[in-house]
Amino acid sequence: MALLLRAEELKGLISIEEAIAAVETGFRDQGEYPQFSLPRQRMMAGDRRINIHSGGCVNLSVAGTFVHYERHRYTKEDQSYGAAGKRVYMAYDSETAKLLTIIVGSLPLYDFDDNDIATETAITSAVGTKHLARQDCRVMGLYGTGRQARRHLKVMCALRPIETVKVFSRSADHRRAFCALMQPHIESAQGRDRRGLSRLRYRQQRLGPVWRLVGTGCACHVDRGEQQRTCRGRIGQQTSPGAR
Repeated sequence: MALLLRAEELKGLISIEEAIAAVETGFRDQGEYPQFSLPRQRMMAGDRRINIHSGGCVNLSVAGTFVHYERHRYTKEDQSYGAAGKRVYMAYDSETAKLLTIIVGSLPLYDFDDNDIATETAITSAVGTKHLARQDCRVMGLYGTGRQARRHLKVMCALRPIETVKVFSRSADHRRAFCALMQPHIESAQGRDRRGLSRLRYRQQRLGPVWRLVGTGCACHVDRGEQQRTCRGRIGQQTSPGAR
């Protein structure tokens, strides 16, 4: 019999490391069976948007569909969700064709927010970081202090021995609140077996014209007037004195 689950019932059952491993397996499987997954489909009518993600993973013996719906605000001052329905996952056993589960809500991977939307985004980023970033990356840069910044910070510190995090936000209050909230979670992610403790630093001024986002191999050039960024992907290249 298939399980009908609220996402919160899964809290504590899926670790970040397990989630990364599953997504990595999914990407590898997509390379072997590209016809078994479709690109994300989005259908829109004004500010209404329904999103459908369908596919399967032979190596995990699972196939299914992930659906979510939102209303958006599209103004110069506000680009946010006007409303967002709960996400729904439906999974089949790809070998027996049995319906395994229907899960209502985003997978609860984080212990510092409400896990209300897009909890998978940082996990997907982690797969790329795992394969592209140096194993000894110890400094991380973050643009922004919102939901995805918090989640990416937690995930990257579980993946690499991060010791220092440099956070940029236009709001001093947001920077301070971010550091206060996330410091205990970063210390927990690091554990006792790594050198030192992570520490969060926030920028009081705008970042300089050249800044290196350590851990991604991406050098970001920031034009102070235009705030225009271009990225280049030479992994390991130093772009400023003292960059690690």
